Amino acid sequence: MRDDSNESVNGLDVAIVGMAARLPGAKDVDQFWKNLCDGVESIRVFSDEELLAAGVDPAALKDPNYVRASPVLDDIESFDASFFNFSPLEAKVMDPQRRLFLESCWHALEDAGYTPEGFAGTIGVYAGAGLNTYLLQNVLGDEALVRNIGLQQLLIASDKDFLPTHVSYKLNLTGPSVNVNTACSTSLVALHFARQALILGECDMALAGGVSLNVPHLAGYHHVQDSILSPDGHCRAFDAQARGTLWGNGSGVVVLKRLADALADGDDIRAVIKGSAINNDGSTKVGYTAPSVEGQAKVIVQALATSDVAPESISYVEAHGTGTEVGDPIELAALTQAFRLHTDRKGFCAIGSVKTNIGHLNAAAGVAGLIKVVRALEERKLPPSLHFQTPNPKIDFDNSPFFVNTALTDWKRGETPLRAGMSSLGIGGTNAHVILEEAPARSARKETSQDEQLLVLSARSPEALDRVTVLLADHLEAHPELSLRDVAFTLQRGRRAFTYRRAVRARTLPEAVRALRERRFASPDAGSVPASWQALLGPWLAGDEVDWSMLHDGASPRRVRLPLYPFERQRLWVEPRAPEAQAPAKDKDAFWRKRPDMADWFYRAQWKQSALPLEPVPATRETYLIFSDGAPLTRKVIERLGRRGTVVTVTPGETFSKQGDAAFSLPVSDRKAYELLVLEMRSRQLLPDRVLHFWGLQSVDAPRPANDLDALVASQEQGLFSLLYFGQALGQLAVTRSMRLLAFSNDVFDVTGEEALRYEQSSVSGICKVLQQEYNNLHCRAVDLSVPEGGAWKVDALADALEREVLSSIGDVLCAYRGTRRWIQFYEPVRVTADAPKPPLVHKGETYLVYYGLEGIGFLTARRMLEQGARLIILEEPDFPEPDEWGQWLGAKRREPIGVRVGNAVGLQAAGHDFVLKKARLDDVEAMRRVLAEAEAEAGPIRGLLHASGASNFERIKPLRDADRELCKQHFASIPHSLRMLDELLRERDLRFRVMMSSLGSVLGGLGFIAIASASSLASNYTVLQNRQHAQKWVVQYWDSWDIEWKKAKEIVHPSMYERLAPSVLTEPEGLESFHRLFAIPDSTQVAVCATDLQARYDKWVKLEAVRQEPGTAEVLKRPDLDTPFVEPRDDMERTIASVYQEFLGVDRVGADDGFHELGGHSLLATQMVSRLREVLKVDVELFVVLAHPTVSSLAAHLSTVAPGARA
Repeated sequence: MRDDSNESVNGLDVAIVGMAARLPGAKDVDQFWKNLCDGVESIRVFSDEELLAAGVDPAALKDPNYVRASPVLDDIESFDASFFNFSPLEAKVMDPQRRLFLESCWHALEDAGYTPEGFAGTIGVYAGAGLNTYLLQNVLGDEALVRNIGLQQLLIASDKDFLPTHVSYKLNLTGPSVNVNTACSTSLVALHFARQALILGECDMALAGGVSLNVPHLAGYHHVQDSILSPDGHCRAFDAQARGTLWGNGSGVVVLKRLADALADGDDIRAVIKGSAINNDGSTKVGYTAPSVEGQAKVIVQALATSDVAPESISYVEAHGTGTEVGDPIELAALTQAFRLHTDRKGFCAIGSVKTNIGHLNAAAGVAGLIKVVRALEERKLPPSLHFQTPNPKIDFDNSPFFVNTALTDWKRGETPLRAGMSSLGIGGTNAHVILEEAPARSARKETSQDEQLLVLSARSPEALDRVTVLLADHLEAHPELSLRDVAFTLQRGRRAFTYRRAVRARTLPEAVRALRERRFASPDAGSVPASWQALLGPWLAGDEVDWSMLHDGASPRRVRLPLYPFERQRLWVEPRAPEAQAPAKDKDAFWRKRPDMADWFYRAQWKQSALPLEPVPATRETYLIFSDGAPLTRKVIERLGRRGTVVTVTPGETFSKQGDAAFSLPVSDRKAYELLVLEMRSRQLLPDRVLHFWGLQSVDAPRPANDLDALVASQEQGLFSLLYFGQALGQLAVTRSMRLLAFSNDVFDVTGEEALRYEQSSVSGICKVLQQEYNNLHCRAVDLSVPEGGAWKVDALADALEREVLSSIGDVLCAYRGTRRWIQFYEPVRVTADAPKPPLVHKGETYLVYYGLEGIGFLTARRMLEQGARLIILEEPDFPEPDEWGQWLGAKRREPIGVRVGNAVGLQAAGHDFVLKKARLDDVEAMRRVLAEAEAEAGPIRGLLHASGASNFERIKPLRDADRELCKQHFASIPHSLRMLDELLRERDLRFRVMMSSLGSVLGGLGFIAIASASSLASNYTVLQNRQHAQKWVVQYWDSWDIEWKKAKEIVHPSMYERLAPSVLTEPEGLESFHRLFAIPDSTQVAVCATDLQARYDKWVKLEAVRQEPGTAEVLKRPDLDTPFVEPRDDMERTIASVYQEFLGVDRVGADDGFHELGGHSLLATQMVSRLREVLKVDVELFVVLAHPTVSSLAAHLSTVAPGARA
């Protein structure tokens, strides 16, 4: 080797001071080098049994072109998440390429003898990865996991754009962090950019490399003739039998510094980069994926020029060497053309390709070849290129500077230092070439004295520390040439100090080995320890950071290569969805995937008998809270439940009061009284397991509410509003106890055709859906009864049936009892083809009344009716602007709700459509009558009614905690009250149709849909009553979202849900065609249009089967070893917060003093966690509060101070 003093440093040379890799058949660089020297082909051939067990399709194995081979990595499923401060859940969904690359980066820095915090300059990262097939093949198939992690976090964890910046973030590297993607040349192009950044002073150290990992991993591939993939699983670069390569897997990273800096800092330089260049072929080739002689030759010439070395001084070239019939000859032609500009010598330069050993590593291919060349320079040996027997006849080796190196040979130095070239060529034409030179000679270190040295070791766990100790002893024993001072210096300055620590004192390497093997560790209390050591060793062992420089005053210690950290990997892997789970009948995603045939989009509401399953009754005594109406049936149910547990009753009263040890009364309409009830029950330890709400039951002879809005709202006091106030009290007081709530009504639903039909309490079914969707500790069920008359035995029989209903854990959200027979509602598919007989949508020239015809679905339907020749009376609310005011709504206000409606009205006018616009207060029947008379005088008699206010509802969504009477009144006014008013005014008219357009939200509920679902239930059940009493029938249409409505949801619906459901939204043509087809369904008064599987969505969103039944997706792992000792959470608040941390971070336990960030949390995960904390604590937890109070105890203390009512 050269002597340092004899070589000038030109400022353009860059040193490689560290390397790390995991490659096929090799866990590290040393094993990789050994395999290369031994001529090992690290390509695994699979048996059929292995492939079948790995999930390969049996049909593929019967294909003669299926190749059962792949260069694999061991244990790609595992990762040391806690080392990099990731939660197990985040690590589980993360691209395994990134996990692998993170480990390689850490090891590369250790190999260089540096820690990120111990380097004074800035460190850059230049890297790229392959396609994330793990996301496509495994993660996206786990719908529950994707929903839990959230799309934004999934994107950040999965997209290769974030590879280098995630490394910079996790290792706290503040230099440039640049993602590089040039296909197969990625990692060598990254090296070129890193070299340039160092030369330009953009950073002082750089990590450069790449990673590629294919999933499924244990699988072969399908060979296609003339493709890049080999037909037999071997890469025969430059050989006559070469037919291609095969995709491999691996990760590699090199650490770069300016050569002058590396020499000054005493770094162990592995090789020197003399020059590099990149370019692109452009279009000077036969196709986009084809190589180009001209492009490749130019990049080699450029690299030689930047390195200022003669081609004759290069004695080895690591070729791209994919082993293809066309690619190899082109590459050799380009190399020859470039070399021939300077020399006519023949056969002086060896050539080889690492792809013959490990396949083509895609984005990591360049760095794998680079590491091979660096090791070859260090060892002065050239490993063999495999499978070369007969030259490719298209390559003229005899007249070229090159020959294929086929055996392990000594690499002999001539008059110049050993030098090598290296090419990496990307599909798409980006070429890279690098010129490397052996490292400057490093003078041997001889121990001039036997001063005692202090070797410090640390790790993240006791087990890892023991492993570090053994590895160091083995290494020192295998390398007696090392200087003990250099070893001590590297351990002190080139390794991060972790939680678990120990130290060894020694004067010689053998003494150090013995101390390590015999576990004779240094103590700061030992009498023989120098005072200077005591001042450092004691604090360091106690966990402090210390300055070790005083131990090396007057010496010039150097960094040396030592064992790398032994990561404690755990399996963190999402298994691919089993094939049987992908069958249509078991399709978990059927609820949101649009069915291809519109004929399958239609459903009608039906009832069927459904007996309760046989279940064991609760083994322990439970507490039952019963809102009692005092009726005989209720008393009998109370009597039965009293034998099973503790019954607490609540009756209506003028003030909140205690009526005994387990009885209360409260004013039905006083929201605060419900909070007093819950507080009192909690103080007496009477929080219920089951809640029975009988206040919605009404006597069959009770008077119906008057036909005005206030009366309709007042009729909801003992049903809807009572349930709302009780639910809000549980939330406000942060009650997280799991409860089953049954809300009883009577004769609301038309099940048998014999009910009295009191539609006013149908709102109870709407709130039951939303209550349990917003408060996940509540399991709600609406139970509609027909209270029997005549005969006590009938009441007893029904009470027995209701006792079984109360004790059941069945997931039904709505059921009905007619006598003792139990019924449930379901949605029956009705196939309606395009050619099904149906009346025309409109009759030309006839007049139809449309309520809410200038917005959303109502507007699109109205416009279609106008286009087909109808005349419309469009009814608007009194606040709608007069025509002379429309101009001001077409400017800045055009996006406001009224502005949208004005714009639509102007559009209809501009199109020349025939319509009359009227405004009216729907709570004034006489005014309405006059308005309709005026409208008919202008437009003609009304022949059809379309009521569309229930289909536009995104503006008034509010969470349950913010819902109140006023919100419900607004929805009651626009939906059930307006419908009832129009129905009564037009009841005697001979109309062709009476259609109520409603949202599917009234069927499925939804977060914030309490008022919508309740109002729509009232309206639809009102039409059922009218259909029973009158010949002309109402048809209620439940509509899934149209795109015109869905756009409004973007600011309301969670982004992940918006993206998930967007493909199922109906387009305008689909919606209008569906509307017309509905008229073909005979004798159906309640129909739904849903482009997806409605029953599957109902089961998932209303019955909450996925939430109740799916096992947790976060793999629970052992709590990582933290600097913070574990302290058991001390109260309910801390325990509740800790349980949420455990859920989102995926660890088995979280202590009171454990930090969110310390456990692997980050701001994006905190965003999701805040939602759950709000849910379980029932207080308004803000994101910044969680970030500012990251420990369980500090967050609990803060919430207890600012929100004293926040209790678990």
